[in-house]
Amino acid sequence: MYCSNLDHGLWLDVFDQIAPCCFYDQNVFFTGKDTIRMYRQAFEPDRQAFKQGQWPSRCNYCENAERLTGKSPRTEYSSNHARLGMIEGQLLTLGIILGNKCNLHCATCDAKYSTGWIKIAEEFKVNTAPAMQFDLARLDSIIDNLQFVKEIYFTGGEVMYMDEFLTTIDYLTKRINLENCKLKIASNATIIPTQQHLQRWNLFDQVEITLSIDGVGNQFEYVRHPAHWDQVLRSIEFYKQLPNVKLLCNSTVSPLNIYNIDSIAEWGIREFGLNIKFLGAQKRLWELWNIPEPLKNEIKQKYAGIGYASKLVSQVDSAVEDTAAWQDFRTFVDLWDKKWNLDFSATFPEWSACIKKHNLW
Repeated sequence: MYCSNLDHGLWLDVFDQIAPCCFYDQNVFFTGKDTIRMYRQAFEPDRQAFKQGQWPSRCNYCENAERLTGKSPRTEYSSNHARLGMIEGQLLTLGIILGNKCNLHCATCDAKYSTGWIKIAEEFKVNTAPAMQFDLARLDSIIDNLQFVKEIYFTGGEVMYMDEFLTTIDYLTKRINLENCKLKIASNATIIPTQQHLQRWNLFDQVEITLSIDGVGNQFEYVRHPAHWDQVLRSIEFYKQLPNVKLLCNSTVSPLNIYNIDSIAEWGIREFGLNIKFLGAQKRLWELWNIPEPLKNEIKQKYAGIGYASKLVSQVDSAVEDTAAWQDFRTFVDLWDKKWNLDFSATFPEWSACIKKHNLW
């Protein structure tokens, strides 16, 4: 086994941490200047584990994904890096988490990734954090190692909501050639790019935008509050008119929308073709295996034999179960509805009826 990210991918965040990818279970704190030396040193045990045919303990996400479906970010990155041309010791992918500035406070998020959560985090008993932004000085020590980078990935927070997005591209433009790089962006699809954004995008060979869409219509608005669905539709139409822009869609699946991924898939395939992925939420309150057993059976029956749902059904069917998490989920939803004048039952009527049928609400 082999993971090319351990040799050719580097992620930087606002917490003075580094990681080989954004799925790594536990980033490594690093406050020194020699980032590349630390990168080689910190992840050497994981490289050796792969060489011995073992999964590193901090690569749980990909291990579970491959156990369930045979594919994972590891297999995708390794295939992609092989296509790009791997040269020993050279970075091919750079990921930058720009900060937590965001225009939304999505139900499944927290203050670590959204400033919208800062004032309400304590009320909802979720992780709190101050407003943070990426320090460009962190790129100084690795700039000489970016000459062969082929992909630069920005995420947040909401990238399109951050001035740091533009200033970081400007910083890179003055130091390396971006003409052979692909720009990759993760966005919540509620903000249309400005001319300033488009001017920077034109510096790259390609642009790939992954939109995070967890529902259709009012279900999207419920999960990604206080977004408006018409904003999303306008953004998608705008992006489709841009040359050299590839659109993808990631849908985070939780106990909120698990019963509606068929409607998301129907809409998403129509809009994005096969460029849509379903990802199980990874925080305790939202993990699919914490759904009570009677509801697990309903979900398995509904999605039996449907390929795009197989990974999610496997997560639902896991033997792991935190029984208290379902009650905490219910408490969260009740508070969410009351706080924003929403109605879970009216927004997700089929799922709500299923829950009530088993006296679980």
